Amino acid sequence: MISGKYEIGTQAVLDSLPRKKSLVGPFERNKQWVVVRIKDLLPAGPKKMNEARGQLTSDYQTELETRWIAELKQSYPVQINNDVFKALLPKE
Repeated sequence: MISGKYEIGTQAVLDSLPRKKSLVGPFERNKQWVVVRIKDLLPAGPKKMNEARGQLTSDYQTELETRWIAELKQSYPVQINNDVFKALLPKE
């Protein structure tokens, strides 16, 4: 049994069901039966820090990586030696 708050787009089974308050029932999805009970639909709003921490960390890591790659590209431009590159290709 799994319970908790879920956002739209994070649970495929829940996303495939109609969004109705107090929805209860067994549903067949992908040849499996699941029982879902929706107690309440919460309106969109700001999250608490502990709810958003994972996404914030992921977004920050992505931003750091993007900046780092841009810095590396600027510091170390790519130069291709076409003669060597052609030598590495399989002979036909």
